[in-house]
Amino acid sequence: MRRAAACAGLLTLAALAGGCGSTTAAPAGGSSIVPASVPAYIAIDSDPGSPQWQTVDDLASRFPDKQKGVDEIRSSLRNDAGLDFEKDVKPALGPEIDVVWLDFAAGGADVVALMQPADQGAFERLVAKGNAKDPSSKLLYESVDGWEVMSDRQSTIDKFKALVTPNGPVLADDPAFSQAMSEYSDDALVKAYVSGRAVMNEVRANLPPDATKLVDKIGSLDWVAASVRASSDGVRVDTTVRGEPGSLLRSQSKATKGSSFEPSLANDIPGDALAYLAFHGADGAVAGVKGNPALASPEFRPVKDLLGKVGRLVAGEGALYVRPAPGRVPEVTLVTEPSAGTDGAALLDRILSGASLHLPIHRTQVAGVESRTIPFGGGFGLHYANVGRNLVVSDLAAGIAGFADGGPGLAKSGTYSDALSAAGTPKQVQELFYVDVRGGVDLAQRLSNAPIPASVKRNLGPLKSAVEYAAGRPSEIQVTLFVGIGQ
Repeated sequence: MRRAAACAGLLTLAALAGGCGSTTAAPAGGSSIVPASVPAYIAIDSDPGSPQWQTVDDLASRFPDKQKGVDEIRSSLRNDAGLDFEKDVKPALGPEIDVVWLDFAAGGADVVALMQPADQGAFERLVAKGNAKDPSSKLLYESVDGWEVMSDRQSTIDKFKALVTPNGPVLADDPAFSQAMSEYSDDALVKAYVSGRAVMNEVRANLPPDATKLVDKIGSLDWVAASVRASSDGVRVDTTVRGEPGSLLRSQSKATKGSSFEPSLANDIPGDALAYLAFHGADGAVAGVKGNPALASPEFRPVKDLLGKVGRLVAGEGALYVRPAPGRVPEVTLVTEPSAGTDGAALLDRILSGASLHLPIHRTQVAGVESRTIPFGGGFGLHYANVGRNLVVSDLAAGIAGFADGGPGLAKSGTYSDALSAAGTPKQVQELFYVDVRGGVDLAQRLSNAPIPASVKRNLGPLKSAVEYAAGRPSEIQVTLFVGIGQ
């Protein structure tokens, strides 16, 4: 853990060093010597002058307390490790640091790091100085095919060396690894890979023989890849999972009839929404759960009936969003599209009245719409109504009024559209989550009923928005998180 924390500190300092632009050609990377059998591999850009770290430096400069943070890290490095960044660390850094898991043994502790130092002498002095500061936890290293292989255990370095055989298969030549890495630009801060073959073998090795049949029904995993990349607008994290679904997931997929959709409800929900979750197609998914043999016995009939009703309520596109309200309690509203011919409010009446809760349901009018209210006391309640083809459920009556109003929707908001554009959000997604960070700070302050410390608030200022979405491709699903950072 100490070595991992030290490495993270060095990389953070490299990001904030603000060095000159790099003219070094992109390296082939440690994957050229790493055995193809390893289960996981991470490549980290450690060149302070690379375009990515220069972009990170520009983004960090937008935060008022950037220099204070850098100074604190430098001071910690001096005090804890006895190292000066400019004199000791920076000269020793190479173009990248690779972290390699050799196997899943010892709880995943068989890990080495690889680096090609820019200055070999500076690297050796750096390690010697750090080890002298803490002799009880030394960093060991050994050269292998032009790379310094590092670990806190000689046995782990020896295990890596034993895996590196002359003319043996290496990760760079492995088709799964090449396909996974091709998903993302070479110009990235971090690229990571997990071998699906190694994961599936480990799962099967640790399950009883009869349980492996379930694994086969779920499907196979080819690989998992991830990337972290900075741009002038913010920071993007992508994760891609590739595999083939088994019979269990294939039947579920047929039940949902495909889950990619265009979030059209963004045109209808109020434009001042601070957080918005878009989803779709739960009707088929619920049908798949109902068909589970475990629910076949008569005692589970009420559960199956309830699932069937809920599935009809959320058959099409749905939206869950939060927006500010005059009091301390924010408005939280759920909008669903029930299945064709379903009266959503009437069906919800039957669900709530049949749940043995004895909830009092009062009929009322909200913004000209026939609505239901269940009071909970203390000003809290549950309000729901049919608005057009949708069922609207909210903690405040204003939630029904806001959706029925028909004013400019969230899709017309510049903050929303700019956030989705910066995140590279495709037109069709499997789910989407959006947060207006700047608006959310004020809401959080009101909810806490206490002022946010000035130092925290000014450093939250550059954060504009966050977008997360999932997009499907044949045999793949990609999940992206983008955090927008403004001037």
